[in-house]
Amino acid sequence: LYALTSHAIFVASFSFLLCGLGIFASGFFTALGDGLTSAIVSFLRTFVFQVASVLVLPVFWGAEGVWLALVCSEIFSACASVVALLLKRKKYQYV
Repeated sequence: LYALTSHAIFVASFSFLLCGLGIFASGFFTALGDGLTSAIVSFLRTFVFQVASVLVLPVFWGAEGVWLALVCSEIFSACASVVALLLKRKKYQYV
């Protein structure tokens, strides 16, 4: 049990490297008064990408896919956050 838990924590810990980008983007759009974009980024991050990853990855990798689902969902969330930041760049005139 210890070996399984330590491996799972090791794999899942990589998701923390990317989660800040999604949190930042959601907070950034909230601060700009763009609640819709903030809600979309947050909803994608906390529900859509996580559920999709948990449903798909274990089919291919078994139990390892459950732990990789956290990392995979944060990668997709970071990509969605970057896309949202790039699309709204001209509207809010930030660099």
